[in-house]
Amino acid sequence: MRAEVAHLKARLEDLDAFEAEWRAYADKLRELAVEMTGREPGDIPAELRPTLNRVEEMRVRIVSLGYTKFDPTYFNRTEFAPLTRANLRTHPRDLFDGITEPTSFPRSVHVVTLNPLEARLGEAHGLIARMREQMKDDLRAKALRVAEHERGTVTLRALFARIPGAGLRRFLSSALLEHTKGVVGTLLFVAMAAGVHYCAPGVEQKAKAWWGRATADSSRVQP
Repeated sequence: MRAEVAHLKARLEDLDAFEAEWRAYADKLRELAVEMTGREPGDIPAELRPTLNRVEEMRVRIVSLGYTKFDPTYFNRTEFAPLTRANLRTHPRDLFDGITEPTSFPRSVHVVTLNPLEARLGEAHGLIARMREQMKDDLRAKALRVAEHERGTVTLRALFARIPGAGLRRFLSSALLEHTKGVVGTLLFVAMAAGVHYCAPGVEQKAKAWWGRATADSSRVQP
């Protein structure tokens, strides 16, 4: 369980790294949309090409991080795909086609605007936030289980230390180990109940007498 907690913490750090890169990429997409506002998707000015080439380098990095530091299944969803699948160096129109709005002036066409891009970016960011909350919930649940287990182990060992008799202490310690492995939880409960009940001088003898009486009673046959 501790290993799972450590893994989730590392995954959250990876998600933070991915989100930082995604935010920088999103800002560059906004700059492109502003430069293209009012233009048809294929009407790309020559002076925008150097910017497209630089943003393409960011897109390639985002794709790599999306599959390694984020999540392959989530990254393939429609919230991300329209913003990441187009090669901006060779096919930038594939991006701009997805962020247009219709206009009737001076003629009926679809032109690039910032609004549809912001909507897509909002959906993508919402998916990142959803993934983070799911991971945090899972981390809190697993961390709580680890803490409860550690507190229980410390408490049981403290009780063992107060029980006279090395033999009984060894027996209970062995039972605790098996309980930790999930094998004999019931045996541990019975052993602890007996140990705590007889936690007094001569506890080993009293425990043996108790066990003898219990087994004798269970072997009697009622008339």
